[in-house]
Amino acid sequence: MVSQYSSQNGYSLIEIMVVIVIVAILAVLGTSLSRGWIDQAELNKANAALQSAVNLARAAALRNGGGVTGNTAAACIKFYQKELTVRVAKESEKAVCDDDLSSDEEEVIHQFDIAEKITIEPSIILFNSKAQVVDSDKNIVNLSSMPTIKYSGSVAGEDYAF
Repeated sequence: MVSQYSSQNGYSLIEIMVVIVIVAILAVLGTSLSRGWIDQAELNKANAALQSAVNLARAAALRNGGGVTGNTAAACIKFYQKELTVRVAKESEKAVCDDDLSSDEEEVIHQFDIAEKITIEPSIILFNSKAQVVDSDKNIVNLSSMPTIKYSGSVAGEDYAF
């Protein structure tokens, strides 16, 4: 005997379409929110790298392994081609940060990789043997503006006080 009412097996087309639309909306929202988190994480990493580089350079400048005197650069930080590099002076020579960092690898004490879209200004920071910031003319610099970390042109991150 054939029953007059058949039981429903599975889901209707409308139910499946509603579930697909809800999943699509959640996927779009999730990717846009996670992009912001990733960008902020890259900024936080660059900020931490800059602070670590400053601390390393100041400590190296105070140690003054190169034996530099006066306001000659005993250590320096250079942001170049997505790398933040800390260098120290060699024997009685100043720390060199104005080249492409491809030579004299023994001067490099640490390198930090920085994300592609991040820039740090100023790109060179010099420290004398007293760990004071100096300019290329060996003058002590009283920084009116702290180093700035930018993400694709927009200012972000924190200022670092010397």
